[in-house]
Amino acid sequence: MSLKTALDNGILTIWLKGNVNFSNADELEQVLQGHIEKGSARILVDLSQASHIDSVALAVLLRMVTNAREKKGDLRLASVPQILRKTLQLASLDSAFGIYPNLEEAARF
Repeated sequence: MSLKTALDNGILTIWLKGNVNFSNADELEQVLQGHIEKGSARILVDLSQASHIDSVALAVLLRMVTNAREKKGDLRLASVPQILRKTLQLASLDSAFGIYPNLEEAARF
């Protein structure tokens, strides 16, 4: 996984690329939690270039959406490839996240 971040007008955007799994979920969690603790609880995660997300990484995203909402923010998924959307649906997690077709729509808090 490669991870790129940008903070603009209090909204953290994270672009994930490649396999997001147990071997790199800690890095993702540290980045997300660090920003939430600093007050950046409005988070967009662009998955357009993510090829796979395993259960460990999904658990991280679930914890972080809860943490963000506790701070009056949210964690939203954008540009989710169809295969990953199916994974979310099969795990009954599609309703846990705001899922948006692109970053522009996801950024409308």
